[in-house]
Amino acid sequence: FPVTIQSPMFVRFSNQEDINTFTESATNTAGGQRLTDGSEIVSAIRSRGQILIFTDTALHGMQYVGPPYTFGFQQLGANCGCVAAHAAADVNGVAFWMGPEAFYVFDGTVKKLACTVQDYVFKDLNLTQKDKFHVGVNSQFNEVTWWYCSANANYIDRFVTYNYLKNVWSTGTLSRTACCAYRDWE
Repeated sequence: FPVTIQSPMFVRFSNQEDINTFTESATNTAGGQRLTDGSEIVSAIRSRGQILIFTDTALHGMQYVGPPYTFGFQQLGANCGCVAAHAAADVNGVAFWMGPEAFYVFDGTVKKLACTVQDYVFKDLNLTQKDKFHVGVNSQFNEVTWWYCSANANYIDRFVTYNYLKNVWSTGTLSRTACCAYRDWE
C-alpha cells in the first residue's frame, strides 16, 4: 500500500535514529509489513522478546531481527482474534486475551483457555460496545480480570476474573462508566 492509503492490517515502524521518520529509504531502518490473517489490527502488547499483535482473527509476533529488515513477522495463531484494543495483557511473558467467543493464552503456543464460566460470559455480551472492554492484571493475587458490557448494557456492568496459578474463574457485577486502568494493581 502506498503511504497515502492506510491499511487496517499494516504495521509501520519508525527509523531507529528518528522516531518521527516512518518513510522507508536506503539510509534508514523505517519500514512496515502487511499482516495476512484478519481484516484489522485490534491490539498489541509487549511480551517476552517480541511484540504480540492481535488482529480480529489471529495472533502475530513482531521481533527485532536487525538489518536489513529490522523486524521479522510471524503468524503465531489463527482463529484466536482479540475482541478489543484493551482486552489483552502480558503476565511475565505469558499473554492472556479475550476473543469474541473465548479466552486465550500464549506461552509459546496459542491455546484456548478452559473456562468454567464461558457460556455465562460469551452468551451475554454486547459486542457493539466491545471498545469499552478492558483487562487488568493483579499479580499479587495471580489474577487477570476483564470488564465488559453484558448483552443489554451500554456500559461496563460485569467482570470475569481468571486466577492463572489456581486455574479458577469467577464472575461478578460492577457498573461503571469510567475508570483509571492500571496494568498491575500492586
